[in-house]
Amino acid sequence: MKKKVEHIALTIKGDLVEAQTRADPVRALAELVWNSLDADASNVQVELEKNNLGTLSKIVIYDDGGGFSRAEAAALFGSLGGSWKRLSRVTKTKQRAMHGQEGRGRYKAFALGSIAEWKVCYLKDGKPFSYSILLQENDLTDVCISEESAAKGQKPGVIIKIENLKKDFQSLTSEAGMQEFCEIFAIYTPTP
Repeated sequence: MKKKVEHIALTIKGDLVEAQTRADPVRALAELVWNSLDADASNVQVELEKNNLGTLSKIVIYDDGGGFSRAEAAALFGSLGGSWKRLSRVTKTKQRAMHGQEGRGRYKAFALGSIAEWKVCYLKDGKPFSYSILLQENDLTDVCISEESAAKGQKPGVIIKIENLKKDFQSLTSEAGMQEFCEIFAIYTPTP
């Protein structure tokens, strides 16, 4: 008599995803910048926006990397771990040394705020297309990916907007915080 074997799909629960969100503010921001560099960005700009009271209200990261297709977004954001970076130790276009490999760095945005949105522009058949990905801390397992649309005149890249910040994060604007951030990237030398 043949034994019956049951196969079950592994389900990732919110508490495991939530554990990936823990990091000090400088390292959390650095992780998001590393993701831009791993996407072959040559320019990464971080804006720390303040409200009328002078407290930090929003963090926006702009990069000019290649972006990624909407189909790739489902694979990239639809799982925790199993990063494509583990299979390729160099970036896709510029052959730079890869930083990340665990498939969880995007969750570091939630060490800073409770809402994170990725606005992605990429080239499909030589034409720009864009879409957005929204994650909210109240349910980190619910990834909302918009429909894509033609983005005439836009250049490829990703904009990450982190809102509803958890606090003022003065460490991000302090001299010591800036020094720590610079030290994280001091040894990084991108290839042309």
